[in-house]
Amino acid sequence: SGTILVSHPMLLCASFGRSVLLVHRHTSQGSVGIVLNKPSRIRLEHASHLLGHHFKPNGPLARNRVFVGGPVPSPLVALHTNEVLVARVAELRRRDSSCLVNERASSKSVFSAGSLAGSVGVVDGGADVRDDEDDDSGQLPEVICRALRLFSTRVDTSFLHEVEQLVASGSASPRDFKLVLGHARW
Repeated sequence: SGTILVSHPMLLCASFGRSVLLVHRHTSQGSVGIVLNKPSRIRLEHASHLLGHHFKPNGPLARNRVFVGGPVPSPLVALHTNEVLVARVAELRRRDSSCLVNERASSKSVFSAGSLAGSVGVVDGGADVRDDEDDDSGQLPEVICRALRLFSTRVDTSFLHEVEQLVASGSASPRDFKLVLGHARW
């Protein structure tokens, strides 16, 4: 898990052509992952109605685009790096007896709350990664990588409540969350 797969540039498949896929689990029974770079035209404020949820359409994530994680249906999840948020949402769900039934059902889900991929190497956003035509040394540009822990949390009212508090306090930004619907299996 934690492996990034990049499709061949000439792959013409609608689901996986020109895609970047994060492998969540790889075993002898198969693999599960999510496509990271396939935005839909839908934002959370519209998706909540389509998914049968009643999220606040004016919350901090309302304008976040929903990404297509793959062709296999799964609950709407948010990818983020906030470990404290995972613990706070889990505690809220434990306290809310109406969520217990849903939590048990989603615990079998591919992407229930928790660590999605362990440590994942990512390129530091400040690094300048481009092809420099004047540099003929054959060396790759120096890129600073850092490891981060990526979490996947099911989007529900408990999650959105906690995100709203984090954003209001300045501890998080709506840009810190990538909303993903669906996943890939092979």
